[in-house]
Amino acid sequence: MSKLNLWLIRHGETEVNTGIWSTKPAESCLTPLGKKQARYIATKIMQQPDLLIVSPLQRAKQTAQYLLKRWPNTELNIWPIYEHIYLSPVRLSYLDPLSRRKEIELYWSRLDPNYCDGKDAESFASFLKRVANFHHQIRKLQGFIVVIGHGQFLKAYQLALTQGFHPNAEWMQLFRQQETSNPIKNGEIIELIFE
Repeated sequence: MSKLNLWLIRHGETEVNTGIWSTKPAESCLTPLGKKQARYIATKIMQQPDLLIVSPLQRAKQTAQYLLKRWPNTELNIWPIYEHIYLSPVRLSYLDPLSRRKEIELYWSRLDPNYCDGKDAESFASFLKRVANFHHQIRKLQGFIVVIGHGQFLKAYQLALTQGFHPNAEWMQLFRQQETSNPIKNGEIIELIFE
């Protein structure tokens, strides 16, 4: 099998990343700093990617636009690599910041991969299934592939490469510990090579 040079990139900073609450986090746009980060990302890509894979969320698409300006002939695919929305944004919109923080802590203390907080949320098991599907699809590819996605998704993928793709309480706890203590930063590039 030929080599796969895979670059995983977290989108630039958004309004939500600065602490502004939104009932529609999927619509969050890049801040001026996020645009600067996206421009910087484009300068780090020194050759045209064979494929650019982007989340369907606005912030990832905005980040990708800077790369596409530099490499306009790059093939673009939209994949379901969006962020893990584990708590219902609509339900949380009625809560004050302290109550939202308590809900976040409660969710992660449950350590229940199958718990789903509402129709506008996703269980951890469903999230990890998307991560596994991404892995199976990406391993069919070769060449220089750039992925622009989200911190939690990319962190889960990194972790799954060593821990597997089968969610349980321990996996969920390890993910939360890794995601909070060592998050992927906005604009960060992770380079992986698969032979």
